[in-house]
Amino acid sequence: MPNIHRRETAKQKFLAGERISDIARALDVSAHTIAAWKRRYGWEALDAAGRVKNAIADKLQNLLANDDGSPASQSVIDRYLGYLERAERIRSQPLETSPLPDAPHDESAPKKKRGRPKASEKNLIDADQTQALLDAFEEAIFSYQREWFDVRFKDGRIILKSRQIGATYYFALEALIIAITTGRNQIFVSASKKQAAQFRRNIIRFVKKVLDIDLQGDPMRLILPDHEAGDVYLFFLGTQVSSVQGYSGDLYLDECAWVRNFEDIQEVASAMALQAVYRETYFTTPSTMDHDFYKFWTGATYNQDRAKDDQITINISHEALKDGQDCPDGYWRQIVTIEDAIRKGCSLFNLDKVKRKYSPARYAMLCLCQFIDYAASVFNFKLLHAALVEIAEKWKDVRPLETRPLGETECWLGYDPSGEGDDAAALVVIAPPSGHYKKYRVVEVIRMDDADYQQQFEQVELLLKRYNITYMGIDHQGEGSGVYQQVVSKLFPTAEGIRYDPEIKTQMIIKLQTLLKRSLIEIDNVFLDDVLPALLAIQRSGTRGGLPTYTAKRSADTGHADVAWALLHALQNAEFETLIELQAESNSDEESLLFF
Repeated sequence: MPNIHRRETAKQKFLAGERISDIARALDVSAHTIAAWKRRYGWEALDAAGRVKNAIADKLQNLLANDDGSPASQSVIDRYLGYLERAERIRSQPLETSPLPDAPHDESAPKKKRGRPKASEKNLIDADQTQALLDAFEEAIFSYQREWFDVRFKDGRIILKSRQIGATYYFALEALIIAITTGRNQIFVSASKKQAAQFRRNIIRFVKKVLDIDLQGDPMRLILPDHEAGDVYLFFLGTQVSSVQGYSGDLYLDECAWVRNFEDIQEVASAMALQAVYRETYFTTPSTMDHDFYKFWTGATYNQDRAKDDQITINISHEALKDGQDCPDGYWRQIVTIEDAIRKGCSLFNLDKVKRKYSPARYAMLCLCQFIDYAASVFNFKLLHAALVEIAEKWKDVRPLETRPLGETECWLGYDPSGEGDDAAALVVIAPPSGHYKKYRVVEVIRMDDADYQQQFEQVELLLKRYNITYMGIDHQGEGSGVYQQVVSKLFPTAEGIRYDPEIKTQMIIKLQTLLKRSLIEIDNVFLDDVLPALLAIQRSGTRGGLPTYTAKRSADTGHADVAWALLHALQNAEFETLIELQAESNSDEESLLFF
């Protein structure tokens, strides 16, 4: 059926009172297309004109039935025939080109201002558009997301989930649906304002795709003409405590296990959903058992300051929570691993590829939802986490999308090579302190799985063009020896070969510990998944002769912590004297470190 015929048929069905979703199914046209036709061609106004036309037709039938042939009777019939003709003309034309019949022109009426419509006008969502969004939402979700939707009115939900299974996208749309169907405000709290904006982008794109409407505003006000609430607000917030007070609504807090000061944020944010009508939702990939969220997840937070008889025990095993479970602290908990998601219909992954990409430990944390105990790590999780920054907020001179993100600013490159088909290679670019920025900055991290020598060299060449590299440190033992010789002869003659021994390893570790403790290093948080697990995998051990050294066993780290060693190689160029000078210039504590 040609599109114009479909549109005409859809119009007639709509004017006959059929729902948009039913019309879409009958004509094999998407619901958002029907909604767009209705809006573009003014079907609601045509429906009103249709009722006028029917009334005129009924009157005309009565006149014809009682026509006595007199001139007066004929004149009345002619007049109503004219009315009927004009009513039919209105129904057959788009609303924009159809003036009301015989409408008087009022010179005193205020003239409409032309220009861009107000946000409130563009953010209007009526009952039929709400139905179209709901239909599109239900078609888009996987079965595990359907499970989340089925328990959307639980007082609180805590979901431990694999990376990249669509949780942020889903909860953005769920919140939109709840907002327009219940009239309840929705509040999104994330580790940064930029991260919270991801919810907003997901909502805007979804509504644009389904209804061809461009939503505006932050906070975003949605006009609901067919709902008693009249309007509803969506708030997109960072985790600054002062910024999340004063609002009320349903709360969504994402990546909770990676949020700094989670206990403080949760205490303030949860107060926004304190009223009985509102709900709380927390969802995250796990991090470490040292993080405050872990106590919230296990129920330890609930047990604080309670008498022993009032304390609870929660079974947090995957077996107990894989299908969701109401828990004694009032929260509904669920664990959704990548394997659960695939089993429940998620078609986004090649599991074999994911397992090749991640080492067993990293796969366990990011994909199988297992918290990691890093108690034996030489680096402190909270200090590492505190080093993460949102570069758009702090590094005004870094433009990662440009050919030269830092222009001619000096940078150092750390390189941990891999052999042919062996494990992973890693490259880390660090910008050392400069005149305008007194901290070390991790500006780029590249991890290459199963890359051969040629692929590694090509990547090094790209980084040499991308940054003003003045120092390069490379592992100079085993497989690294051959790579080092090739890099020196072909790419960077002054590259420093780093040959591990207990003293060198200790020196590298102490440098980073110093920078972390004194808040003199920052890491672009986009590299969180690569940098933190790798550094936390490094543990202190001993040589056969009893000297202290540091190792990262394959069974307990991310591919021998390649990214961590590459970062440490770059920092090999830092001198302790410089660290002392930076400490004197910084505002951080003067607390001394025990160098061992």
